Amino acid sequence: MAPSSASASRGGHRRENHLATLGLLLFAVILGLFVLVGAHLYRFESERHRQREIEQVKQQLDSLATALKSRIYANIFAVSGVKSLVAMNPELTQEDFSRAMAIQFREQRDLRNIGLARDMVLRLIYPVEGNEGAIGLDYRGLPDQIDAVQQALKLNRIVVAGPLPLVQGGEGLIARIPISVADAASGQERFWGFASVVMNTESIFSAAGITEQSGLRLAIRGRDGRGEQGEVFLGDPGIFDHQPVTQLIELPHGHWQMGATPAGGWTRYSPFSDPLMWSYLAAAAGILAFSAIIVFLLAENRKAGDALKKERDLFSEGPVFTMEWGAEQQGDWPIRRVSSNVAQILGYSQAEMLAPGFSYAALIHPEDAEPVVGRLRQHVAEGTDRYEDSYRVQTRSGGYLWFHDSTLLLRDKAGRITAVRSYLYDQTAQKQAEEALRIAEARLEKTAFELTENIPVGTYTMVQPAEGGMASFAFMSSRFLELTGLTREEAASDPMKGFACVHPDDFDAWVARNVETFNEKKPFFGEVRVVVKGETRWITAESFPRTLSDGTTVWEGVLADVTDRKRAEEALSESLRRFNDLVDRVSVGVYVFWHRANGKMEFEYVSDSWCEMNQIRREDLLENPWLAWNIVHPDEFEAFRQLNEQVVRERRSFVWEGQILVDGNVRFVLIESSPIFFANGDSRWFGFEQDITERKHAEAILQETNLALTQEINERKLVEQELKVKTELLEQLSMQDGLTGIANRRYFDQRVEAEWKRVLRTGLPLSLVLIDIDHFKQYNDHYGHGAGDACLRQVAQALARCAERPLDLVARYGGEEFIALLPETERNGALHLAEQMRAGVEALAIPHARSSAAAVVTLSIGVATHGPGRVKTDLRQLQECADQALYRGKHQGRNQVQEEVLAAG
Repeated sequence: MAPSSASASRGGHRRENHLATLGLLLFAVILGLFVLVGAHLYRFESERHRQREIEQVKQQLDSLATALKSRIYANIFAVSGVKSLVAMNPELTQEDFSRAMAIQFREQRDLRNIGLARDMVLRLIYPVEGNEGAIGLDYRGLPDQIDAVQQALKLNRIVVAGPLPLVQGGEGLIARIPISVADAASGQERFWGFASVVMNTESIFSAAGITEQSGLRLAIRGRDGRGEQGEVFLGDPGIFDHQPVTQLIELPHGHWQMGATPAGGWTRYSPFSDPLMWSYLAAAAGILAFSAIIVFLLAENRKAGDALKKERDLFSEGPVFTMEWGAEQQGDWPIRRVSSNVAQILGYSQAEMLAPGFSYAALIHPEDAEPVVGRLRQHVAEGTDRYEDSYRVQTRSGGYLWFHDSTLLLRDKAGRITAVRSYLYDQTAQKQAEEALRIAEARLEKTAFELTENIPVGTYTMVQPAEGGMASFAFMSSRFLELTGLTREEAASDPMKGFACVHPDDFDAWVARNVETFNEKKPFFGEVRVVVKGETRWITAESFPRTLSDGTTVWEGVLADVTDRKRAEEALSESLRRFNDLVDRVSVGVYVFWHRANGKMEFEYVSDSWCEMNQIRREDLLENPWLAWNIVHPDEFEAFRQLNEQVVRERRSFVWEGQILVDGNVRFVLIESSPIFFANGDSRWFGFEQDITERKHAEAILQETNLALTQEINERKLVEQELKVKTELLEQLSMQDGLTGIANRRYFDQRVEAEWKRVLRTGLPLSLVLIDIDHFKQYNDHYGHGAGDACLRQVAQALARCAERPLDLVARYGGEEFIALLPETERNGALHLAEQMRAGVEALAIPHARSSAAAVVTLSIGVATHGPGRVKTDLRQLQECADQALYRGKHQGRNQVQEEVLAAG
């Protein structure tokens, strides 16, 4: 029997040795695998770090480029009416020009001067002071400016030159606007000259936030709109040699290119500052440690007691320690067991806490002790098996730490408590952070109040009960009280006292409008006279309703003093009166017409000659503006109506030549008018009407007597029609992305501005969906740019198929980014459509071998909504919310739809 026992022993040793060898081999394989995975993870995270930096710079650059472009176009648009001014009076004098431009320049801080160069010679300028040296300037004698002038003349469109040094001194941008006038002899348009608008480059760049931002190193090139081929005129030219993020700034003709890098340069990826790498290393170390323990156990044949000790000391290096108490004895729970790391956390050793007479309850903060013991007894009495608590415990040094206590009540089969086991987690840092957050929120609230009190408009909040009725004031800024002449106590005690300052002549109509607004819960805007301290002033009132979940309606509103503007309008009316005296001596009728944002129309002024020409009394027309429409010939009425709607929608001048019926006689007239658009949606039209019946009759006689000439005129009209079709086609193509065939960013920018204004008028919801193709750069690098273009076209068509409603718009936003505009769409509808887009593109199954999101081309989508409970202050905030949601979707793994995160409270 002895030899057999020895043989079995040797066999057991060989098996143990074999297992130990296998364990060492397994440990080596696992170690090599983790090294390989770690190297791939480092490369992936390094690339993601680089892309994140680029995305951050791109977001800032897009914002700056949009602001700069908007600033330049706003300045050009502000003075575009000068073409109509010259068309109405080609022999304009310096005095008339200065008086007209003074109004335009009043609110335009970026404009330095504007000049009129008839026949290439600068003859009129505003302001004259400081610009005398430019009068008489002949563009043909300026080598550095003649190219831009000739280009504007050749293209017959606005051309922006510069930045360049000015004759008057300094540097600026010059927008040259070609002007043509009607030739009385030929009846055709002839070139009159240029309007040169000089803009202050320093003011424009500062207002756009370019010169004051510190997060980026910026440079702009493309002087005179030459884009990448032009020289750098702002910033360090070396930026374009260090892999900058670039953005195009489109000008009326040509473009600039803006490049940017982070202020501190592109940073290198540091794996030791990345929590993910630390997590990976910790996980790898844990698994390797576990493997090492297995090998060690196989080699050394550890005893079961050692394993039990390791289990008990599981939390010896962390912020968690465990305790086990005995069943209640005379009001106390004696400690049976405590983990070894308690000394690192509380400062007491295991021996001290396990010693007889040691009271853990005595360490609980006096304010927390009674509630903690009470809750323990309550759970014991209720038969609870597990519960959680949070309280403060005193350390050996005398300080207090916050602990989260997960308590387990152990019972025997009879249901009696046998032990109480607690897992205590140190949450002191969390509690301190919560207290710091509370303090920060209090400071933020104080800052918001101070900001409200220091803005130049009055703000207020009114609350209307769910059952309806009159609303009461919940908040009034100091400026609001100043504009209404009330004290805070008066306004709070009786909301009707807010109407006490309204001028007696306006009181009844103003109260009626407010009552209607409160009953229908719709946005409100109006102007009214108020009498405060004996002085009559004009104010505007604007408010928007927001209905809460309990049915209560909250009205957020502002008051603004517009007395100066009203006085300027009265001065303008006086000027119009004098102008009427002048136009009565010429053979045209002059009028001033308002088109309100709500669709209402009204005449502000008509000259006597207009009334005589159309046989309509001024009093009747001012009471019923439709009388001016009723005289349009029935055959031309629909075209006349459509043209009116079109010019209002496109914000351009109105020109119409057609027939009217006056006392049963057909007359031919030419009507031209130029608009001024206001922020609230109103537009004011200055126009004239000329009787061209004799000219039309002469043309008819000429057609009858000269067939050849008639044929030539018909051919010319066909050419004009073809040119018009081509022009309209070119305009349509300018709104279309050349690669994908869907709308481009320019058209999207126009649509979204219009939809936002419509939202402000109607209160309907508006959603934006920002879309990005996952890892498109890697797709281009792997498959080539030809395949990349084909991919963009497939994705664009798939997105367009999802947006089926006429109001919906899908546009290419830039590069691999797309954007969807969804008017009258709530959050749920936007999320549903976004998911359809994501799934539709994934279903195309376009292979993408370099994507970490999937094996095919996928999308990351961010959704934001403006509507009830999700009100945005402006369009920019709505776009930023969608962009932040898109960024979160990318950060969380891509190939998903993320919606905006609403702010707490």
